[in-house]
Amino acid sequence: MIRARAREVYLSDHVRFARTLGSSEADIFRQNVLANSVVPTIPVIATQVGYLLGSLTVVELLFNYDGIGLLILNAARKLDIPMLMSSVLVSGIFFMLSILLGDLLVQMLDPRRRFK
Repeated sequence: MIRARAREVYLSDHVRFARTLGSSEADIFRQNVLANSVVPTIPVIATQVGYLLGSLTVVELLFNYDGIGLLILNAARKLDIPMLMSSVLVSGIFFMLSILLGDLLVQMLDPRRRFK
């Protein structure tokens, strides 16, 4: 995804304008291409990390690992509602924290979205 976005930015008008001003290719890549291609992929990566935490149940069941996914599955099988609610709440908090960290990282890296 970063590569496709970098290629799209590399062919854009502002990169062409930076070339006409005499900037080196390394400066163009660092200041224009890399900065504009990494930032949009951070929320996608943060969401995928959250989905990874949500799919732990399947992985732990297949490979017989003890973890929060197996805990949720066993609580659902035994109808242990308090344990089920708390473990789903903890996994939901991890999901929200991954998205929050991704948004904070975007705030730090993107100068257009910085707090004033």
